Amino acid sequence: MRSFTSSVRALFFSAISICAVLGISAALDVSPAHASPIYITASTDYAAFNYSRATSAIGPNSMFGASAAVGYQAWPNLAVELGYAGFWTKDSALNALKVKQPVNASVQGGTLDAVLKLPFTDRFALLGDAGISYRVGDLTQATTSVRGWAWGWRLGGGAEYALTDAISWRLMGWYDQSDYGAMDGALGASTGFALHI
Repeated sequence: MRSFTSSVRALFFSAISICAVLGISAALDVSPAHASPIYITASTDYAAFNYSRATSAIGPNSMFGASAAVGYQAWPNLAVELGYAGFWTKDSALNALKVKQPVNASVQGGTLDAVLKLPFTDRFALLGDAGISYRVGDLTQATTSVRGWAWGWRLGGGAEYALTDAISWRLMGWYDQSDYGAMDGALGASTGFALHI
């Protein structure tokens, strides 16, 4: 019941966020920086997930990962992106008995975002995104293993700089609100490139 309620809440907040982004986009009239409306992105990522409550572990929650997405510039200053991201960590932490044991954790899944682009020059633009995610979280410490999945909502922002007419560099910060059972919530940052094809 808790998972269903969390999923409904996530979809509700995502719908409101996406409608807000669409409304802002409709009020703006900015020429696109690239001729091709289709692009792909590839990024390296860092995220801080909370998994201590799953194993009574007192240790690092940091994870590094990678992500990729396919985007479509649906309007001059609004794009839609469908992506996939994975995060992994292998570390050690104290268990409930204060004994240090290995911890293996991962979070993987898909995202769907509306991305608002606000160009300041021909090459530089600020970005804002809102969307939903579906992720699976796995955590193992000694004989304890926990897996959970959840829908979540996402909010983020950053900047993009066009290196050429086809290639852009991005820096993004984001928050992903979801409850996997094994883990919940994440603050993260991504940097990478977008290629217009």
